[in-house]
Amino acid sequence: MQEKYENKMKQDVDESGQVKKDENESQYVSKLSDHQEINIATEANLEVFNHQEKEELNELEVLANASNLISTSQVHVFLTLDNVREKAGNLKAANIHRYRKRERIGKAFAKLGANITTKVTGKISSAADSTDCKVM
Repeated sequence: MQEKYENKMKQDVDESGQVKKDENESQYVSKLSDHQEINIATEANLEVFNHQEKEELNELEVLANASNLISTSQVHVFLTLDNVREKAGNLKAANIHRYRKRERIGKAFAKLGANITTKVTGKISSAADSTDCKVM
């Protein structure tokens, strides 16, 4: 194998040590430049694609963060509503005793007023029956 390589080297080099000009060299160079242009274009396309992909990922991340923020704020609103309802319920429960006391006092005054009215009207009606009238 080494001999084949050395023979090939001898064929490519002339007697003065200069590399012989290959008749297909211009074709190879043009193909090489075509491949290089294709590679450059492909790399540019990849850079654009990667940039777009990064932007899309950033947009998705922003949307996900916004969604999390919205759901978190909704949870906070629900918790706040629950707190308000709980406090209102606690106030209602605390005021039940006060309302019952008011009702009892109101009933007592109503009963007392009814008794006084009955006594006064009874005295007035009995006074009308008596022949003894006193003028004040």
